[in-house]
Amino acid sequence: MDIVLFNLQTYFPDTEQVKEVIDRSDDYCNRVYVAFKNGYGLSIVQGNYTYGGQEGLFEIAPMRTGATNEKWLTNVFDPGDTGDEVLGYCTVERVQYYLHKVANLVGNEHED
Repeated sequence: MDIVLFNLQTYFPDTEQVKEVIDRSDDYCNRVYVAFKNGYGLSIVQGNYTYGGQEGLFEIAPMRTGATNEKWLTNVFDPGDTGDEVLGYCTVERVQYYLHKVANLVGNEHED
């Protein structure tokens, strides 16, 4: 999954906003979590069993990173993007867009 694991700076040059990148890949899919300093993060997944994975596309999920767990954000997606907790069939450009959007969230207005 070169978008994050190998070329984060290429796709998201504002790396000073990144707190850490956690590789959560397993035998079934490539999976990374990009945690931002603002307390939010974006899970990026690609594999045979993810929405769009077989077409080389990505599945993403914005989250609030807490001290003990992560909370799904259900109202971060744009109105034209259909998704509840996850948004599938994302191109690289769509992932880039949401990396920037989540990195720039302020406050807790996006939490349920």
